[in-house]
Amino acid sequence: MIKNVFLCVLFALSSISYNACAKADTLTDAELVFEPCRIELGAMIEDGECATLRRLEDPSDPNSKVLDLFAVKFPSSNPNPKPDAFTIIQGGPGMSSIDMYMGKQNSFAQIRRQRDILLIDQRGTGRSHAFMCPMDNPETMDESPEEVTKLALECIDQFDGNAEFYTTARAVEDLDALREATGYPQLTVYGVSYGTRVGLEYLRANPNNTRALLLDGVVAPTVNLAGSEIAVRSQQAFDRLVARCDADEACKEAHCDLRASFETVRALLIDSPASVKLIHPISGKMVDREVGESDLLGAVRLMPYSTESLALLPLMLTQAKQGQFTMLAAQAIQIEEQFASNYAIGMNNSVLCSEDFPYLTDAEREPRQDTYFAGSMIEMIKAMCDVWPRSGDYSASRTLFD
Repeated sequence: MIKNVFLCVLFALSSISYNACAKADTLTDAELVFEPCRIELGAMIEDGECATLRRLEDPSDPNSKVLDLFAVKFPSSNPNPKPDAFTIIQGGPGMSSIDMYMGKQNSFAQIRRQRDILLIDQRGTGRSHAFMCPMDNPETMDESPEEVTKLALECIDQFDGNAEFYTTARAVEDLDALREATGYPQLTVYGVSYGTRVGLEYLRANPNNTRALLLDGVVAPTVNLAGSEIAVRSQQAFDRLVARCDADEACKEAHCDLRASFETVRALLIDSPASVKLIHPISGKMVDREVGESDLLGAVRLMPYSTESLALLPLMLTQAKQGQFTMLAAQAIQIEEQFASNYAIGMNNSVLCSEDFPYLTDAEREPRQDTYFAGSMIEMIKAMCDVWPRSGDYSASRTLFD
């Protein structure tokens, strides 16, 4: 997907490689057996035990396509671990939970001293029949809603599966099937961003099988990922950055008015995208890159997700205001490379179009001109979801817990 479709994914958010050096035999969930394997993510390597959980794509049809879902267990270092297993659910939707663990192993070391860590890549992500969409030329700018619809149909057509079955409800069923097949009486569930939605739905469906639920970056059941609230929250994050910089003498002196810088850069890029020659931040090769408004919006949307990139945002805006777009181009390339290779956009669309878009209120459909995203993404999401296959009634999932 190119610029606007790619930006739809950034709106709904909430350079990685992997290699399973050993793969367990394909088994039914009732016969699940783990075998020694090695998980690699860039320079990070971890030995564990892997298995393939076989699940029907459509649980209501015994003749449905069978999915091979990749699961891995990292046994506790304690010879007498707690009876429950600890599991992680990554956000997105569309990201690999196993990759998230690999990138933050040290953060979970203390947990592993007490419990086994049991992970599965959610159906449609990572190593579990990933529902990817072809990434066209990233230099192509600003598709119309008609082009977004065309690209969505192409993505559905090239996928070896049925898009409507790659949703939260199916993921919850898969996770509990894994728990049952491995013999753990309960799970301790840690969800991040969209993963908090999956965790909440797991608790709702399986209260007796949930020891504890840890929520990090909560997506409340009432939050609609297809609506204007995401635009509002993104604007709030930027407003807080501006306020922090204004309150810091050194930052204010170095970067002056960040809000004005953003608006100036945006106007420049709308009027005329910038051509940049730079060293590719991943390959190290010299490349030419055209930078447009969507690159700016994507960077401002995603850079606050980590303290390291957030710290670079004021400098990036100041340099761009001065006509130096190298830093913005590098950020845009890094974002695109990561999403192109690791982000299951098709799975993201299945969640968005089944669980969120149908439940937009009239107010949520209204453009928010007081945010930097304004209303453009609502129009693009509608163009995509109008043709995307949907399944199920998710109205109950949009209610708060008692």
